[in-house]
Amino acid sequence: MPAAKTDRPAPSPPATGPRVTSQSFLTDKLANELFIAVVGPGGSGAGQAAKILKEFLETQAVGGGTYEVHILKASDEIKAWARINGKDLSPVAGRKTLDSVVHMQNLGDEMRLSFRDNAAVARAVMARIRAKRAAASGRPEGEIDGKPRAYIIDSLRHPAEAHLLRRVYQDAFTLVGVVCDDGVRHGRLVRELFDFNDRGRLENRERVTAFMVRDADAPESHGQHVV
Repeated sequence: MPAAKTDRPAPSPPATGPRVTSQSFLTDKLANELFIAVVGPGGSGAGQAAKILKEFLETQAVGGGTYEVHILKASDEIKAWARINGKDLSPVAGRKTLDSVVHMQNLGDEMRLSFRDNAAVARAVMARIRAKRAAASGRPEGEIDGKPRAYIIDSLRHPAEAHLLRRVYQDAFTLVGVVCDDGVRHGRLVRELFDFNDRGRLENRERVTAFMVRDADAPESHGQHVV
């Protein structure tokens, strides 16, 4: 029995052309302005991740130049708010200790609560970005001069901050999560926040555990919620 005829066209041959590698794909997606927020629990190395991202972006060519990269610390915005509102900053003036980082947790909570906005810190960071852009470009705030710039935010402590940044910056925004084993983080925090003679004390190790729990998921809605 002869085969039935069909009007279907013959399949098209595979498309030919230059091979698209992941590197060339990423290069094509580079924008003149990038907004990258780093999030990671205490002791995970979020600050170091921000520095690595900065070093990487400064080597990336785009639009005939390379990125001008700025790291913006969310903690700086909390301190600025605290100064304006007459809050005590003496606990965070010296060496970084468990007491100083807990004090910064408290101030961050107060800032979010005072604005009744869990994204208050992110709003302050966005204002800082506008000011930095204006200073670098010599143009009024809100205007863009076309120079490739990247703004790395170190680091977010509440999901509302990420939601706001994504809504405002849309496809130009990237959220980078830093992951680290709890035991490694605990040991790193003990070494970082206590003098040598105090690192082995059970009381201090338990205090670090309590800090990590609050950092990850505080009971208050305006508290820190990193995981």
